[in-house]
Amino acid sequence: MSPDFTQDYLPLTEVVDWMTTLESKTAFKRKNILEQIRRAIKKKEIPTHKWKDGRRSVEIRPFFTWAATKKGWAEELKKVSGLPIDVTVNITGVKGEGEIHKVYVGDVKDARIAVLEEIIEQKDMQIETLLQDKKNRSEKARFAGKLGGRGNTK
Repeated sequence: MSPDFTQDYLPLTEVVDWMTTLESKTAFKRKNILEQIRRAIKKKEIPTHKWKDGRRSVEIRPFFTWAATKKGWAEELKKVSGLPIDVTVNITGVKGEGEIHKVYVGDVKDARIAVLEEIIEQKDMQIETLLQDKKNRSEKARFAGKLGGRGNTK
């Protein structure tokens, strides 16, 4: 009988016992599963276990999302229906551009760089406008100076 995967947390022993029932040669031996979980918690790939009703419990969604990335586990876990697995898809070789207010396609760093470049471009235009205004004021002052200054005539 499989555990109730609709819960947020399940006891670690229930999850490990259930995983040992999956069909695989060595990937789903109890010792291997526990070692992989321990290592993932240490590397902060999954959240550490919580104590619920006096038993170590794991948060199901991040646990199975991580487990579905493990070599040897992924194929078997994908066969099980009802597992809460979040999927992240990385697409390479495709380029697209779109704009709905501000939407950037690509790497997060590239999007951040694009936003900063737009800000720099806006600031450059503001600086050009201010410099032009200063030049116009200077021209007016020079012309007024030739006429004798403020209200004075030569």
